[in-house]
Amino acid sequence: MSNRDLVLWCLKFAATLAGAPFVHLLGAVLFESPWHFWVSAYSGFVACLLSWYFLHRLSSGYSSWTYFRLLELSIISLCIVVGLAFSLSAHVWLDYGQRLIPAAVRTQSVETVYLPAVMSAGREISVGVGAIHQYPYSCDDLAMAGVDWVQDWSMDPLACPGIKPVCQCWKPPCLDAPRTPECDLVLGPNECSIAGQCNMTAEELATWWPQFELYAVLEDVEISTPCDSLGYIQSWKHAYETMYGRSPRYDRVCIHSYPYGDVQQAIAQFKAEVELARAWVGETPLIIHEVGYWPAWSSKEDVAVFIREIKPWLEEPVAWFALSHVGEYISPWHDTSLVENGQLTILGEAWVQ
Repeated sequence: MSNRDLVLWCLKFAATLAGAPFVHLLGAVLFESPWHFWVSAYSGFVACLLSWYFLHRLSSGYSSWTYFRLLELSIISLCIVVGLAFSLSAHVWLDYGQRLIPAAVRTQSVETVYLPAVMSAGREISVGVGAIHQYPYSCDDLAMAGVDWVQDWSMDPLACPGIKPVCQCWKPPCLDAPRTPECDLVLGPNECSIAGQCNMTAEELATWWPQFELYAVLEDVEISTPCDSLGYIQSWKHAYETMYGRSPRYDRVCIHSYPYGDVQQAIAQFKAEVELARAWVGETPLIIHEVGYWPAWSSKEDVAVFIREIKPWLEEPVAWFALSHVGEYISPWHDTSLVENGQLTILGEAWVQ
């Protein structure tokens, strides 16, 4: 085997071993969705084979080396397996990376934000805003949105004058993360029923919950149920009661609602879901942590109609999904931005009325 063949073989080794996992992880970071992890894994597989093919074509006399051919095929197989592992666990790396970004860094401009809710007195609802970890946001952006509080799915949301920060334990383990001192409410894990979110069964979350209860006592904060559909919350509560023979501790019930169909159907579905939740929670305060109605079902004009209809009807704190999709991978049919490029959209105008 000549020196030239050896060098080219080493290039193949590096390209096949490092190329596909990088493509997989890049795809997962861009898409942030479980089924997209598989798409990125496939793209990494193709990239792996292409890198092998083109480098192999540059080699001369390489085909006679059976031993090295088998070794190269083993490397390709390893590359694919490692790439798949990166793709399917990408949300774990994303979550870890987001924890490394301090709140002080996230102060430049709005990219993607979501609207959670804050407690309110009587029938007067209050509106908050959440800013997703990866994208920077500033106090000026929050003031323009006219919000009462901010939450960014982390334990250290930005604290701004006149705007209350609300923390969230997005996914366990999270209770050892630094908490913004002004936070006196910590929301429970987010959408554990979805693989790309908290991704825990009702039984798994019930097993972890006593840690959250102890945290609330030691830190003197209020906590909410997991933020999810009412069905998942009921399953979690039942699992907890079965395990421990008592009800779990929580101070708020935190639900999500994403109605569909034409605008009148969506309005009716949303109201029915809220009425069902009201009946279930009893005296416990209810938070509508996320509500969204996709333009794909109708049009942005109808989404504005939806907003104008539900806000006066509500008694509970409410949160719209989302303030801005700028910088996020999302189709126009699912763009429910309230703010784009420093200006209110048609939905934003409806929301701030």
